[in-house]
Amino acid sequence: MKLKYRCLFVFILVILINNAQQIPSFRTYEWERAGNNQQVEYFDSVNVLDYGALGDGQTENSQAFQQSLFALSVNGGILYVPNGNYYFSDPLQLSDNILLKGNGAENTTLVFDLDANETDLINVEGTIENTNYEVRYSSFLQDSILILNQGLGSVFTESDYIQIYKNDSSFITSSWALKTVGQILKIKEVIGDTIYLESKLRTDYPINKEPFIRRINPIKNVGIECLKISRLDTQQVHCANIKFEYAVNSYVKGV
Repeated sequence: MKLKYRCLFVFILVILINNAQQIPSFRTYEWERAGNNQQVEYFDSVNVLDYGALGDGQTENSQAFQQSLFALSVNGGILYVPNGNYYFSDPLQLSDNILLKGNGAENTTLVFDLDANETDLINVEGTIENTNYEVRYSSFLQDSILILNQGLGSVFTESDYIQIYKNDSSFITSSWALKTVGQILKIKEVIGDTIYLESKLRTDYPINKEPFIRRINPIKNVGIECLKISRLDTQQVHCANIKFEYAVNSYVKGV
């Protein structure tokens, strides 16, 4: 009798383990597009030492780095930072097609000491437009199309980036987070007022949640690699050493 109950217990346990490993389909998503999958070629290169930078840990380098960025062509390129400790009292701003590259994290250090009004050290920031474009019909998880109100499709073109929003008050616990639940998407094609997306939706956007989209103007193709960051200031607010905001096809490696 004991053996019978023991076998029954093992059988039930196996069933529970198998079920625990099965994620419901409504919670899954195809992540094969995740990560930086586009290889960028940088055809131009400048050495910051050629534009007045000094890696002695004391000389202020903000202006020298800015001059180095100006020296790159309009198509961008590699901003090379050789061995040394490079001091900054202002944050760095990186634009499209820039690779900020040191000579290894053990050799190249960027040292920041900012005042209280400046928080983030290295900024890669695109913008988002304030105009809302209303979605006409419901769209759901795994869909790859959005249908806008009549006439709004002409505002967008292939390869535009958008962010979709909805009334998310039931998902959040603080008022500051209203309309933060959404997804950034790239447009594959526009036909009339129908937008075809390169990626599938990761959640539902029913019409009763008042979905709408905004256009994004992202920073593109920025890399930061092979260096160390040292921060001397202490900020009283949330801040970032490297901040990506509305940036695409960008990465950090070996930092």
